[in-house]
Amino acid sequence: MNPIVKSIARPVYYKAQKNSLGKKSINLIETYQKLNRKFSGPKETGLFLAKNINKIYFTSAKKNKGSQIKGLLEKVEINIPKNGFIFFLDEFKKLSEDGSVIDNISIDYSRVIDYSLSDYNKIYFDPKDSSNENKKLLNSRYIKNQRDMLEGIELFIQRIIKSLNRSSRQDKDKFILFFENILNKKAEHFEEGLQRILFFNQLLWQTGHELNGLGRLDKILEESFYNDLNNGILTKEEAFGIIKDFLNTLHSYYWFKSAALMGDTGQVIILGGKELDGTYFSNDLTYMFIDAINNLQLPDPKALLRVSEQTPRDLIELSLKTINSGCGSPLLSNDDVVIPKMIEFGYDMEDAYNYVVSACWEPSAVGKGLEQNNMNFISYLKPLVDLFDNGSKELLDSITNLDSLMDIYKRYLKKDALKIIEILDSAEFNEDPLLSMFIDDCNEKGIDISQGGA
Repeated sequence: MNPIVKSIARPVYYKAQKNSLGKKSINLIETYQKLNRKFSGPKETGLFLAKNINKIYFTSAKKNKGSQIKGLLEKVEINIPKNGFIFFLDEFKKLSEDGSVIDNISIDYSRVIDYSLSDYNKIYFDPKDSSNENKKLLNSRYIKNQRDMLEGIELFIQRIIKSLNRSSRQDKDKFILFFENILNKKAEHFEEGLQRILFFNQLLWQTGHELNGLGRLDKILEESFYNDLNNGILTKEEAFGIIKDFLNTLHSYYWFKSAALMGDTGQVIILGGKELDGTYFSNDLTYMFIDAINNLQLPDPKALLRVSEQTPRDLIELSLKTINSGCGSPLLSNDDVVIPKMIEFGYDMEDAYNYVVSACWEPSAVGKGLEQNNMNFISYLKPLVDLFDNGSKELLDSITNLDSLMDIYKRYLKKDALKIIEILDSAEFNEDPLLSMFIDDCNEKGIDISQGGA
């Protein structure tokens, strides 16, 4: 969409969101577009939508965002699969938007593994000190949002546990324990860690986020994986089967998750990478994830392998074999080039060495900031077209050689760039308690990520 048109369309879109009829119309259109990918044609889509029209729900913009998330999760229809991981999305339930939804970002999934909801409750309910400043923070809008959202997530987990109890699954006790542990324990086992990642990934999709990256899973899951192996809880063969199940689960709702193009889900798993001491990190999981992608031949999710001069040759060969199969991954990112450039740009060294990538492979620091890309773009041809189509006769006559053309072109390019900067500077983001929960700066400052907390 043209940037100028977009700048006009967005305010109209958000104004419509605050109107019940406008919001309903927007949600119907968006739901229809998603469902049309699922069914064979418009007629089948229309019939399905008409049959389920009463299921459509959108939250009230009059409530704070934390309460909206709580209300949304109360309405989400729970669908326990017959086997495998627990993952479901309700395409008919949606949050109100009062700004651009923050997309194309990887949360720090190590915090998902290592923290329980109880740990976050301590941040939002238990003051670290009794100072007036701290008391003021605890009564802030930010804390209110976080508390309401956490309560909603807890109630949602209890609903899932009840549904699991009523199910006929043979392994329901195991998954009930996994969900109970989200409330008050860190994830201790490999399969449990993957289920917890899927649960919070599900929350991101359900609350309207798109292009949700998955971070450095071989690094994040290393401890629980080897603990389970060493304690005889699972074998490598069993772990490989669990990884394939995990990838298949991520691929589910492909039609719902894809952005403009089918397959554009942004579900990128980062593998391998150069360490601060110059050594190369990889483990059995690095190989197993790539092997599973090769085995399944799914177009999504994708893996990106961070490589350097120290990358083991057999890992490179496995990656090339998988790429050659036509599945589209793993992508390769050269740490020997990327990391120094990130540090040169201004990233902390530790963050640069721990980088992840967005859906279009731009490197970023995981769990640290609001790094939005692809919000707009510069077309280098547009200023030239504008010059030739709209430039005055005197201006065009002054072009006598390439240098004079370039001088005038640069003026037009600058004008176009300043217009884009103005549009970007005026961007407003949707309040986001869920993303803020995983960012230390937001919690320490008591400021939402959309308001500059990161």
